[in-house]
Amino acid sequence: EGHNFDIRKHLLDYDNVMNQQRTIIYGMRKKIMEGKDVDKTILDMMSDLTSDTLDLYVPDKAKASDFNLDGLNMALSAQFGVQINFKSFPNIDSEIITSSVGKAVKDAYDNQKRNLGPFWEQLQKMLLLQAIDLRWKEHLARIDRIKEGINLRGYAQKDPIIDYKKEAYIAFEALHGVIKADTIEKLLKVQIVNKE
Repeated sequence: EGHNFDIRKHLLDYDNVMNQQRTIIYGMRKKIMEGKDVDKTILDMMSDLTSDTLDLYVPDKAKASDFNLDGLNMALSAQFGVQINFKSFPNIDSEIITSSVGKAVKDAYDNQKRNLGPFWEQLQKMLLLQAIDLRWKEHLARIDRIKEGINLRGYAQKDPIIDYKKEAYIAFEALHGVIKADTIEKLLKVQIVNKE
């Protein structure tokens, strides 16, 4: 009985972690379905992705010779559909790069918003919901795989619950990252084509 009680207790601990994540995702979906702050959500996602990209290729305290401007341009093209000719700048430092990238991404966003016109709001919601739904399913499969092997950690003198919570948290953070990347990439690159 004690053994079965421990098993049920651990299952509840695992379920609590998933319930917290489910609550966050479903809350996010509900906000989008109701149309609350969708534009703000998109702008926040875009800002986060821009910052992450800059941090990766143009570290804050690095020297200009350490900047990976080719890598930055490839990442900007893949994520936002923009390119910047950094060779045209007389002096280059992280502030100039940051402001140039921010302006280029914001311009791409404004152009897309203008080009899509009346379809903009509907596309924002649709792409966000698609990304959430697709990536949430993948996340659930990943969590199942984590859960399957987690009890073996006990043999390595580790607490499976603590390891599970850590890995579930890391997976959830990764989920947010791919939702942002998917949504912004599609939103900035989608084109409306005439029936002809």
